[in-house]
Amino acid sequence: MLSRFRTKEVFVISSNEKFIGYIRENLPDGDYRIAACAAGGTEARQKMMNGQFAITVINLPLSDESGTELASDFAENTANSVIAVVRAEQEDEMRRFLEPFGVFVLGKPFPHSVFHQIMYDAAAAHARLTAVSMENQRLQTKLLDQRVINPMLPDEEGTKVNQCVSNILQFWREGESEKLTQLLFCDISTPQARKPAKKAAKSIA
Repeated sequence: MLSRFRTKEVFVISSNEKFIGYIRENLPDGDYRIAACAAGGTEARQKMMNGQFAITVINLPLSDESGTELASDFAENTANSVIAVVRAEQEDEMRRFLEPFGVFVLGKPFPHSVFHQIMYDAAAAHARLTAVSMENQRLQTKLLDQRVINPMLPDEEGTKVNQCVSNILQFWREGESEKLTQLLFCDISTPQARKPAKKAAKSIA
């Protein structure tokens, strides 16, 4: 559900100030808001490095570049949903080029209803990407060593397990002269209340 996620921050990139004004005045109702604007590709890349956005709307072309490379880069390398707004006569060509990168393409002029629908679709795509990213992080935390899945895989020095082993060995060597003892805790799950024991069966078949 989209309600699980925070306000949908919108990044608008356009060399035309009227376009930015249109987007600002016609965002869908709800928790959409313009978080940043940029007039060209260089400025957009700088702001993207310093911010996190849900949806990026790019009005092609830009004053300093076509904007197609910018759109594909953002779509491939960020969790943003990217919408490229292009002239109607270029829409089919741009779809063939940009949609394989996951970019939404919108031909202009367009009615408000179409703009709202593509914003809803972009927000849903962002929510899905965010959920997948969170799940991947959770699995990365649990999966400390690939050999848990496939014992035939080679040992890799950089795994968390091997880092843990190195730390344990280091502490052991430092405390060997004093015969110190180490206590190791393996936190692999959230503690839960003890489940009540099942009632003994009245009869045994």
